[in-house]
Amino acid sequence: MKTKLLTICLLLFTSQVFAKEFTVFKCSNDKETRACSNCTKTNIKLRVNVDEVNETVKLIYINKHNREILSLREYTKETTATTAEWTTLSIFDENNWQYQMQKYINKDNKFKSIYRYLELIDGKIFHSVDYNSIKGYEKYQCAK
Repeated sequence: MKTKLLTICLLLFTSQVFAKEFTVFKCSNDKETRACSNCTKTNIKLRVNVDEVNETVKLIYINKHNREILSLREYTKETTATTAEWTTLSIFDENNWQYQMQKYINKDNKFKSIYRYLELIDGKIFHSVDYNSIKGYEKYQCAK
């Protein structure tokens, strides 16, 4: 039991020690996001841990001021494909990976789609979320 506990603690510690940290910027459109220019710096840090062996990417969004964890996400290599949703994660190496998700929801008997695109290319993160059919909702972020 002690060995299991020690192993779990060691894994948690090493996964955080070797994680990459980025500052998140809010952008106005896809072009600004791709260049990561003309974007507004936020008070959010993003910690990224890529596990190439288990094919997972963990993202932890943290408030810079009080170190509060705002969001924790984990993406896995398992590709899902149903009539309502599909996801895919491609890990090329720890500095280059890509995640895509498309989901269809039925809200008030109207179908709407949500598309999320997230990638790390040569040390820069690009993130866009598009809620089609929801007027005016688009979210663009980059991190470096």
